[in-house]
Amino acid sequence: MKILSMRLLQIFLLSILWSSQLFSQFNIKGKITDERNFPVSGVKVSIPGVVTSKSNDAGEFNLISFTKPYDLFIVDGSSRTSVLYSNLSIENPELILFGVKNSRNTYIEPLKVTFPEIPYGRSAIVKFISEDVFYSAEVISASGETTKLLTIEWPKYSSTLNGKVIYLEREQLEFTRFGEKTITTQSTNPNQSVKFTDADFNRNPGSSTIYLSFPILKYELKGYDVFADFLAFNRNSEFKIAGNNGDIVSTKVLVPSSLPFSYRLKVRGYGFGSDGSGFENIVFAYPGTSYNLEELSHPVLLAPQNNLIGYNKNTLFAFESGSGAGIYLLRFTSFYPEGNFYVVTTDKNFINPVERSGGVLDGNEFKWRVMKYSPFSSVDDFVKQKLFANDMGFKQITISPERTFKINAY
Repeated sequence: MKILSMRLLQIFLLSILWSSQLFSQFNIKGKITDERNFPVSGVKVSIPGVVTSKSNDAGEFNLISFTKPYDLFIVDGSSRTSVLYSNLSIENPELILFGVKNSRNTYIEPLKVTFPEIPYGRSAIVKFISEDVFYSAEVISASGETTKLLTIEWPKYSSTLNGKVIYLEREQLEFTRFGEKTITTQSTNPNQSVKFTDADFNRNPGSSTIYLSFPILKYELKGYDVFADFLAFNRNSEFKIAGNNGDIVSTKVLVPSSLPFSYRLKVRGYGFGSDGSGFENIVFAYPGTSYNLEELSHPVLLAPQNNLIGYNKNTLFAFESGSGAGIYLLRFTSFYPEGNFYVVTTDKNFINPVERSGGVLDGNEFKWRVMKYSPFSSVDDFVKQKLFANDMGFKQITISPERTFKINAY
């Protein structure tokens, strides 16, 4: 009778333990993209030492975890790239596989665009845009031209892509006309084309200006880019309106006063020193306004000293944060063979990058630097789902100088 009671007690205790574990587990349903927001398929993602999954054609993966916070580790053997995301609690993260342009499972199709001959003294920007994930660079047409070829890329989880081709014409001191054509690109049709006629240019974009002021500090390279940005469209729909570099203190930039599709301006100011350190500052603007492009100090590398010889698994990599809030992206690179290991963290200390890189760092000589993405306060904040299709989240990147280290002197 005692033996039976003990067995019943054991079964009861085991059932409580099993129920507790089942109750405490949670599903991680995430997505992996490249830096263009294209889904990355077929890469391993894991909670180190626990469970491993693989991303599907849409870049999606599923894992089960029992603890928070947790780390997620991505390895892409084909590009010799890995990324460690540290101290996550979010259950639906959107993870970036840094440094990789995903060409797997991607359609690449040409699109011929014709238009009336551009008058003397004018030029035009021709660009494909879409609400869906895609990439297509804008092209500049000069006076006398009537044809341009666009190359459009999009993920293979859809054989078609809906979007618009837009045409923005300007002369030196004003924007003169704007047109748009709706199109569906198809992977099965390699000879697609769009034709603009004079009747399609039924919107006058008008002309306005924005005023930009820059930090006075000296940089080896200093300048700005101004993009037309459309709030409801994919982030790759932006196109460059203007840009310049030099020892700029303030400047006035010509911009269209109105365009469709929730039009706004994205302004990128930048400054870089000869050692590669510097900043990129992003503000969203509207025609007729003024903006100061601020500078925050970049992270400062503390240890190990530059050109260290004798790296081992206990070598400490440490840095000062620089000004402002943000998360840190540590990049470790091996030279021969080439490989890249990224760490997304709020911690200003890290050890053992070569051994923790999942095999992508190899050889004897390496380099590292730190990039700070502001104004994030946690890694969760960095990887959470975006509210808008064109949202990048960060407002500024500051970049440290680069240092090298070796395992041996030879």
